[in-house]
Amino acid sequence: MTHSTYPRFEVTARLEDPKSEEPASVLGLSSSTVTFTCDEPPGIGSEVDVVVHLPALRSSVQAHGRVKFQSRLSPADVGVELLSVEGNGSELLRRYLDQVLSLDGGW
Repeated sequence: MTHSTYPRFEVTARLEDPKSEEPASVLGLSSSTVTFTCDEPPGIGSEVDVVVHLPALRSSVQAHGRVKFQSRLSPADVGVELLSVEGNGSELLRRYLDQVLSLDGGW
């Protein structure tokens, strides 16, 4: 899925110890949305390409989405609605989310 006219963001979702002080790259993840921190966020309504790396599954998910919200903080929290997910990406997201939710304490 190559959309050369859209900004591209690569983010990493990690299965981390919830007691750890090290912040995660991905702030929120569902089968339809990814939220992450960005130094130069695109405007609300902008279409973007997102690659979500899932080290726990040794896989990545490539998706195309639309910015639904952003915070006014710097760096900004950016929420992207996933409009299309390439290949088996939807299944990988489901597997990853099942794995996260099975951890004690959840996401």
